[in-house]
Amino acid sequence: MITEEVLVERTTASVTKHFVDNRGSYNLYIEGEDIDMAKLTEWAELRINGPRIKKENKVWYVYLDVNIMCSVKDTATNVYRSQKIAGYFATKMNVIQVKQPLPGNDLISCLTLRQDVEHQLELVQWGRVDPALEISVIATSIEAFYKMEIE
Repeated sequence: MITEEVLVERTTASVTKHFVDNRGSYNLYIEGEDIDMAKLTEWAELRINGPRIKKENKVWYVYLDVNIMCSVKDTATNVYRSQKIAGYFATKMNVIQVKQPLPGNDLISCLTLRQDVEHQLELVQWGRVDPALEISVIATSIEAFYKMEIE
């Protein structure tokens, strides 16, 4: 049975799994994980806003935002490297299957990208982030907006 609690847990877990499974050779961390910046030259951090859930007339509506912040140490020779990493993750911002946990792993539904004018893929070049930090980084973020309906 689908409940709001199940939708919150399964959408978050499924989004995390989708990007971890599709990270390629990049270091991808989940927001809140410790990142040992001293040992890395580049990394990405997955941030999930939501899900926001409502039920109307027996239909569940789920909205969720995914943001990946891509960071490269300022000592890197390619100042566009963070943009390249963000571009890679943008190609992974597609349909995300939301599934029940194992052993059944049954499909609940799919998160799809919102296509309205206000919710396009959004790439932001942050440039040098807080140069006062011990390790200065150049950052770019890519953000996607998802929706899912379940009858």
